[in-house]
Amino acid sequence: MKYEGIQYDGRGMTRMMARIRDKFTCQECGDIRTPKQAKKSGKRMFDIHHMNGLCGKKSKGYDRIADIGGLITLCHKCHFNRHDRSTDIISRGNIERNKEILAERLTGKTYRTIGDKYGLSFGRVHKICVELSTEKITNV
Repeated sequence: MKYEGIQYDGRGMTRMMARIRDKFTCQECGDIRTPKQAKKSGKRMFDIHHMNGLCGKKSKGYDRIADIGGLITLCHKCHFNRHDRSTDIISRGNIERNKEILAERLTGKTYRTIGDKYGLSFGRVHKICVELSTEKITNV
């Protein structure tokens, strides 16, 4: 598939078809970013969210054209804030690790340094620290 002079194959094609279907519009907030706008502004195109919960590295084998109905276009901010994307952040199994992460942050380490140590994105580390420091966790 070729779109605006760029060839898309396999996973990229499925993702671009989802963006085209959604008219390059975030399905949560309604913001629009076409490939031309992304290129002009130096920003990336909007994310593709997997409604079946397989976002991120787990999703690479699931971007088949047959599964396009389970994909939606989201801007990065809305994608990051999706409840179903972050359900594993504060859980019983991770509470000790999350406390260690917060302790490291309080000693002055950067989100990126901590993320590299624990195999997490710096955004995920930030979210863990915010949730723990604002005491969103009560009797876990």
